[in-house]
Amino acid sequence: MKRRLMLMLAGALVVGGCCANMSNHEIVKEEQQAMQEAHKAKLTYFEGAVVRGPKDEKVMSFVFTGGSFGEGMPYILETLKKHGIKGAFFFTGDFLENESFKPYVKEAYEAGHYVGPHSYGHPLYCDWGDRSKTLISRADFEADFEKNLRLIEDEYGIGRGELKWWIPPYEHYNTEVAGWATALGYPMFNLTNGTLTHADYTEATAKNYRDSETIWNSVFEYEAKHEDGLNGWVMLIHAGAGDGRPDKFFLKFDALINELKTRGYSFVRADELIEGTYK
Repeated sequence: MKRRLMLMLAGALVVGGCCANMSNHEIVKEEQQAMQEAHKAKLTYFEGAVVRGPKDEKVMSFVFTGGSFGEGMPYILETLKKHGIKGAFFFTGDFLENESFKPYVKEAYEAGHYVGPHSYGHPLYCDWGDRSKTLISRADFEADFEKNLRLIEDEYGIGRGELKWWIPPYEHYNTEVAGWATALGYPMFNLTNGTLTHADYTEATAKNYRDSETIWNSVFEYEAKHEDGLNGWVMLIHAGAGDGRPDKFFLKFDALINELKTRGYSFVRADELIEGTYK
């Protein structure tokens, strides 16, 4: 009995010595890693990409994509500034090379918003009817993506280390292409499906047209029908829709934020939502 007690005490001293040898930095690092793993387990994935943050928190993110149009950028940036919200912007080569849009990209970055790639040429990665059919070769995907990254870096001085997360063109992809992106060190994420804010680009004469009232209603109808509401939501709004859509949904952005605030939601940058660094 005495021998067993001595062995137990010796073991305790060894364990205690190991813990004592760990620096505060190492302990904090381990705690952070544990928190990140717990957060990661709460994310929703589809076809290899994150599509929603934690459903148990009333926190969400606004993301904006831009290609040919950008008339909404002044209003969007001003509204984000007014509310003290950090958004995330993703741009194609067309947008980034447009002289009229360059000031908006720079303003977004300087204001602390996330600015990242949306592909260079906006190719369609996979078939609309059969997502499993990849329509682009890996070499062409990588070349197009590299061109997008290089343009952001060279034209705007945004280092590649800041460009981890990005949204694919058309918000349409499959597991194969998502895997290619992850292998490059730039994993995809995407909007959360269920509302129609991403339909704010549809033109008035198009069969798939959705007016701003319909889009607005889709947000709060979804929230009302689901227990976890819009928790962890990634809400996509386009930077512009062009002359073919006089009814600009981005002009409802301020009112949308106000309504979401009254319902208890807070807002963080998309990369922080995914990584859990807002906590």
